[in-house]
Amino acid sequence: MKKILFPVLVLILGAGAGIGAGMFLAPKPEPAPEVSEGDQESGEHADKAKDEYAKDPDVELATMDMGDQFVVPILADGIIAEHVILTIALETEAETLEYLEKKLPKLRAAFIIALYDYASLGAFADPMENVNMLKRVTKALQEAADYTVPDMQTKVLITNFIRQNA
Repeated sequence: MKKILFPVLVLILGAGAGIGAGMFLAPKPEPAPEVSEGDQESGEHADKAKDEYAKDPDVELATMDMGDQFVVPILADGIIAEHVILTIALETEAETLEYLEKKLPKLRAAFIIALYDYASLGAFADPMENVNMLKRVTKALQEAADYTVPDMQTKVLITNFIRQNA
């Protein structure tokens, strides 16, 4: 009985410690920007405004290149079989470009996490599934951008995609 109880107890304590560490080390959400009385928008109006910025012809849009490429290794049987190389750009309002540049390191970190998470699920494994896969990757990166910089109106653009054998 003692031979079974000890590993189970260690497993429960280890899981509890891992969950506790994850909760303690989780990033704190950034506070929402304050809205003045004249500019009060409900969540519904804010989402509508975020979707409409690209449709408004008066809004000047700018594209910002993320800099270096993102290289994601693809594993096959525990060995790096190939690499996926992505070039990503962000489209936003021209007046907010400087603010977005300041947030670039946080965005790169969020994108790397999203890409590696996506690769660990085997999503890049089938080269014949590129179109649907690119749509799903773009959506995952868009969600990461929206979470990282919630007060910005950005659109993630994958400008280059390469598969390379290792």
